[in-house]
Amino acid sequence: QATYKQALKGLYGGKHIQFGNKISEFGNKSRRTWKPNVQKVKLYSEALNERITIKSTPAALKYIDRKGGLDRYIMSMKDNELGKKMYDLKYKIKSK
Repeated sequence: QATYKQALKGLYGGKHIQFGNKISEFGNKSRRTWKPNVQKVKLYSEALNERITIKSTPAALKYIDRKGGLDRYIMSMKDNELGKKMYDLKYKIKSK
C-alpha cells in the first residue's frame, strides 16, 4: 500500500493509489497508476452548526452516511487515522 500524502488533507475512507500494468494487444506491459476518485464536498456538522468543505471519496461518503453524519464518523475514527485538518476538526467538535 502506497502512502498518499494528499489523503491527510481530507477523508479518503482507506483509499490509496494503486499500481499495476496496462497490457497491450501484443503483450507489452506499461506501468500505470489508479488514483482515488477525490471530490470536494460540503458536509454539515451538527455540533459546529456549519458546513465544512473537505476533499473526500465516494467510499468515505458512504461510511459517513452509515455512521449517521460527519460528526459521528470523525468521532469514531482513531486519531492516527486522521490527517491534521480532520484531527483539528475532531477536537473542535469534542470541545463543543
